[in-house]
Amino acid sequence: MNKYEDKEIRGQYRRIIRYLKRWKDINFSAVGNSKPPGIGLTMLAYEKFKPQKYDSLEMKYKFDDMQALKCLLRDVILMFIPTEYSMEENELHYKIECHLPVKPYTDVFCKMSSKSMTKMKKKLEKMLITLEEVEKEVDVIEQCKLLNKLFGADFHIPSVEEESKTQMSFVPPSSISGGKV
Repeated sequence: MNKYEDKEIRGQYRRIIRYLKRWKDINFSAVGNSKPPGIGLTMLAYEKFKPQKYDSLEMKYKFDDMQALKCLLRDVILMFIPTEYSMEENELHYKIECHLPVKPYTDVFCKMSSKSMTKMKKKLEKMLITLEEVEKEVDVIEQCKLLNKLFGADFHIPSVEEESKTQMSFVPPSSISGGKV
C-alpha cells in the first residue's frame, strides 16, 4: 500500500490516518462492534486522501493537514448510502462499504450495524463542523480547546501565559517596531 512515493505527501497521509484513529479512540466505545475498525479508516484514507499542500496566499508549497483532513471527511461522508428508515429512532440509517484490495475483498465495515454506521456518519459530520469552527476561531487557545475535544487530552491546550509568550516573540515586519516605515 505504498501509494505515495513523495516522502512529504506520504507523511501527510500517515498523519491524517493517525488523526482519524485518535479521533476514533476518543469518540467510540470499545465495547462490541460499534467502533469503526482501524483498517477501515486506513482504507478510507487510502481511497479518498488528497494531499493539500499549496498555499495560494503565500504562493508556495506548504502541507496543510487541516485542509487534507476536511477534504477527506467530505469525501468519506458522501460514501454513506441511506439504507432504511428507522421508525423507532425517527431517522434514516446509513451504510458505508470499503473492501480490502486483496481476496476475498472483505468489506471492512461488515461487522458494524447500520445503527453504528449511522452514528459514525454523524460523528464524522460533527468532526468536520468542529474543524471548520477551528478555522474560523481567531483565538489559539479556543482553537486548541476545540481540537482537544476531537483528539483527546494529549492535544495540548496552551495556557494564556504560554500563548502570550508566543505572541510576544513574533513581531510582524509591518509593525512600527519591526519594519521600515
